[in-house]
Amino acid sequence: MPDNTGPLWMKVVRKGESLDIFHSLNGKDFVESRMGYIIPADSLMVGLMCAAPEGKGFEVRFDEWSLQAS
Repeated sequence: MPDNTGPLWMKVVRKGESLDIFHSLNGKDFVESRMGYIIPADSLMVGLMCAAPEGKGFEVRFDEWSLQAS
């Protein structure tokens, strides 16, 4: 991810058992950041989280969070 202290938009798209994770610095031009896999299940619990793997951490605020069925 870029070193940026301004807003960051994220989009996660589920495709079957995989997750495609995208980020944008302007809310319009999204770049794929990561891919992940989930274990098949009848239901999933989802939410938002940020973590700092090193250092003292950072302050974060989530705005305009939504969940949409595809």
